[in-house]
Amino acid sequence: NAGETKTDWITQISPGLSVDARGARVTGSFSASVNAIHYGNGTSADSTNLAFNGRGNIMALENRLYVDLNGSVSRMATSVFGARPADTVTGINQTQVSVFNVSPYFTTRFGETGSVQLRYTLGVSDSGSSAMARSTAQTWMLDASDPRMTGFLGWGFNLLDRTNDNAASSRVLKQQTARFTGMAQVAPDFMLRAIVGSESNNYRISNRSSSIYGMGADWTPTPRTRVTATVEDRFFGTGYSLSADHRSSR
Repeated sequence: NAGETKTDWITQISPGLSVDARGARVTGSFSASVNAIHYGNGTSADSTNLAFNGRGNIMALENRLYVDLNGSVSRMATSVFGARPADTVTGINQTQVSVFNVSPYFTTRFGETGSVQLRYTLGVSDSGSSAMARSTAQTWMLDASDPRMTGFLGWGFNLLDRTNDNAASSRVLKQQTARFTGMAQVAPDFMLRAIVGSESNNYRISNRSSSIYGMGADWTPTPRTRVTATVEDRFFGTGYSLSADHRSSR
C-alpha cells in the first residue's frame, strides 16, 4: 500500500581512495569512494553511486600562470519540498549531483605595491534529475590595483564578464561589471575607498545598464587581522558587505 513502511536488511560496501599531494608545482588532495547498496528483500532498490571530493592547484609557469581545480560528486535532496532523507542510503528524494570547476589565471606584480590578475573560470554542474538541470557558467575577471601608488593614494580596477547557460532555461544569462576604486591611506592601519563603475545584465526580459556608486573602509590593526566594510548603490538597491578575517601565528 502507498505510504506503507517496511523493515529490511541493507548492506553497504564503500571501498575508497584518498590522495594528498604537496609538491613544488602541484598541491591538492582528493577522496573518492564507490557506494554499493544491497537490500535483503529483493534487488529492485539496489544502487551504486560515486562519492568524490577534491581540489588542487598547478603552477604551470613559475610564479605567473596557475590552474585551480575542484570538483565534487555527492547525493543531494532532489526537491527542498520533498521528504528529507535521513541518510544517503534510504529515501527516494535523492539524486546524484556533480560539480566541477577549472580556473586558470595569470598574475604578476608591477612597481613596489602594484599587482594584476587575469582569471578565467569554467564551472559545470549536472545531476541525474530533470529538476536540477545541467548548468554551465563561464567567468572572465581582471583585477588590477596599486594601493600605495604615491604612498598615500592608490587605485584599483575590476572587470567582470559572466555568462550562465542552464539547460532548463531558454535564455543565457549575462552580467558585466566594471569598477574603479580610489584609495586613501588616512592612517597606517586604516584605508578609505571611493567606488564608481557601471554594470549591465539581462536578468529581466531586456538588457539593463546602470551605474555603481559606493564607498568602503579597510582596517588592519595587525598584519594578520583585517576588517573590511563596503556599501554600494546598484541596480537592485543598496548593498552592504562586512567581512573580517584573522590568521593565527600558526
